[in-house]
Amino acid sequence: MLLLKEGVVMKIKFLTGPRAGELSHAPNSQQSQLLAAAGIIEIIPYKSYVERLDFEAREGRDPSNVCVPFVVGIVYELGTLPVSNIPCLFRKHATTVDRIVNVEQAKSVSVPKEWIAKLKTALAAPKQQAEPNSAERSRVQAAMDKSKEAEMNGPVRF
Repeated sequence: MLLLKEGVVMKIKFLTGPRAGELSHAPNSQQSQLLAAAGIIEIIPYKSYVERLDFEAREGRDPSNVCVPFVVGIVYELGTLPVSNIPCLFRKHATTVDRIVNVEQAKSVSVPKEWIAKLKTALAAPKQQAEPNSAERSRVQAAMDKSKEAEMNGPVRF
């Protein structure tokens, strides 16, 4: 069995089920390792780091990892944070992105008044009933609960 660092994207081949024979990509996790051990998937090593980087460049690695090309001047954009769905003002300058989540923070970095007004409006708006990131939030909460339970039960020995 091929062991990779947790979270690293790996290439897999389905051996059984309706997707048998298909190639896909998945993050390395305990679930993936269990599926490989059970013979449901096969972990296929990338030919080189270039192949892995090519996949990550095409698919993207993580939605919260915002990497912008070089920006001339300062550009502001209103959006939301990926997991929490909190309204946020992105301040892009050169190759950096600042995430501004409250009015005090905006004033401390000299954000123009019209963008502060837009941020205030977004922060005052009622929360959506079904947040687009609620599935991710529940997944993270389940992992945190599982971690707390494992701490209470002590170390697992095999």
